[in-house]
Amino acid sequence: MFEQDKSPEAVLARPMPPRFRLAAALLRRIGSVMESGARGSTRISPLPAAKRDTERSKRLLAGFEGRLDDSSNFEELDDAIERGVDALLADNQNVDALLLVARALVHHGHVEDWLYHPRPLKEARRLLQLACDLAPENPVAREWLLRCELLLRRFEAASFLLDELKATGKQPYAHALGRAIYFDLQDKFKLAEQSYAEAAALAADDEARSWALVYQARAVANLGDLARADALMAKGVLSGRPHRQRLHLWSNLKFHRKRYEEAWELNRRALSFGEYEEAMWARQYLLTYFRRLGFTPKPPAALPEEVEARVDGVKLFSGGKPFSGDVTGSNDDEDFVPSARVNLFIEGDHLPVVSDIADPGASFEGRARLAVRFVDPRTLEKQPLMPGARFRTGQYVFMDERAGTVYHALIVKRAEKRNPYRDLPEQDRQFFRLDDKAMTRFDKAPWDVRLYIAEHGFDPLMGVLNFCKLVDSFVRHGGGIGVDVETGLAVQGGDWRNEGPQSFDVAKHVVVHVEETGPDLFWMHTHGLCKFLRPELEVYGIPGNLVEGAWARLMEAANEAATGALVREGELVGDAHQPLLVRRGRARPEEDSSHNLRLRVELTDVSATQEPLETGAARGMEALIKGAAQ
Repeated sequence: MFEQDKSPEAVLARPMPPRFRLAAALLRRIGSVMESGARGSTRISPLPAAKRDTERSKRLLAGFEGRLDDSSNFEELDDAIERGVDALLADNQNVDALLLVARALVHHGHVEDWLYHPRPLKEARRLLQLACDLAPENPVAREWLLRCELLLRRFEAASFLLDELKATGKQPYAHALGRAIYFDLQDKFKLAEQSYAEAAALAADDEARSWALVYQARAVANLGDLARADALMAKGVLSGRPHRQRLHLWSNLKFHRKRYEEAWELNRRALSFGEYEEAMWARQYLLTYFRRLGFTPKPPAALPEEVEARVDGVKLFSGGKPFSGDVTGSNDDEDFVPSARVNLFIEGDHLPVVSDIADPGASFEGRARLAVRFVDPRTLEKQPLMPGARFRTGQYVFMDERAGTVYHALIVKRAEKRNPYRDLPEQDRQFFRLDDKAMTRFDKAPWDVRLYIAEHGFDPLMGVLNFCKLVDSFVRHGGGIGVDVETGLAVQGGDWRNEGPQSFDVAKHVVVHVEETGPDLFWMHTHGLCKFLRPELEVYGIPGNLVEGAWARLMEAANEAATGALVREGELVGDAHQPLLVRRGRARPEEDSSHNLRLRVELTDVSATQEPLETGAARGMEALIKGAAQ
């Protein structure tokens, strides 16, 4: 569902790259002022003096403060295009505006490595040719036109430009870098590596040198010398300013060298500079690999290359809190609602021994490998427990410091033994799928244990699965029954005992509810994905004959999301020919607490222009159902 359209082939097959809709709409605005003069000429006719506002055009460009060196920074790219378009509407002879829009378009076309979508490149090439006609000696225009010709695989035109640069001798760096890319695109990596090294030596500033060294490292890696590529990449990354794309490339190289700790650290740093889709997906691949190995990464630390260069990489090459794509909710204590909650009713007369439930040295099945602390109600200090101590009423904290997971438990003695689920309003009572036998057991249990996840740790899936083991240990050793508050399902002893990433069964943790909204039309939505720090999924307008198939497709999507797939608003997912758009979930009535509590996203059909349709997701879900049946 969420990964089908991520391959370069699928992206190139689209009429436009992802997140290019705004830029394409802005470009249509300048069509009237970019018309050429005489037939066959590439020059554009100046605007009439009455319509031309040169000063406004300059002011618009002066307000742009970006660097335009990050193809993943879509906000900056769209800002550059918007300002450039407005500047061209004021003065269509403004060369700087043409260059600003063209450079942003080249970045917009990036797919991976030297693979670019042709549509933005063609738009950029047209603007760069206009800029070269208006200012033939402009070095930026010549350099970016050369890059555009290379990326479009127009090698003959690129060769002419390279010859011109060599003949003039005015831009030796641009010539060396262009020649290197020329060889790189034709898989002549040895020649490319030599030209990149020449470009690095000719670079006029640290940033230009940094990129030349990074590209050289990629060429060396393609030649199979990963150790030398790693050394060059380190030199390139550390010689420039902090840049998330360079950190991401270095992380990938470390992974191929099987330096997993270092790959994880570099990935963490790349994500600390904001939303970066490539690094977010790379993080999920790393987590999948770590789960197979049972591997837990260490806390942030300097890399060996940084230690050797005496660089504090953790400080200098990190931004803010890593943006992993997880839905963490509010950090406000008043609004905090745990993403995973379980209510246990312990039937034994005495609470179990703490070490029977959790112990940091646990090495056999049946106990959670966690340190346990009792929270002093007077000082709120976390106190260690004596060996052989039993649980008692109060609050406990369960921790795995290396993994970063923190679970809380509140144990209460039930004086009246009143069943809280019998007093719920009818609508809320229907949410919990509890039979009479379970309800009777709730009535008789003397202890109430409320468990929730405070911190998932470095891997949300493993954070939930280890929490499940803790819950199961409580239920089995204490004797009792539990309720998964997020799904309304009862939890019996042994249900969650063998939870692991390889044996993960999403049906134990996520449910799909179906509600009729009109004649033979249904609203289908999930409950439980919030436990894995993912938004709940919903679809509207599903006809009765598609409900069963849609339920299966939603469960498959839930399994992908729970095990790490990113669910992001604005993305097209599902069938390539009949995609679904991910958008913010529709507003629900204020009293609908069970659905307003969690973030929801809707999967909806789109029009031919990729605009969302209010009719629902019937067409997209039908295409998915047919695809699964083939």
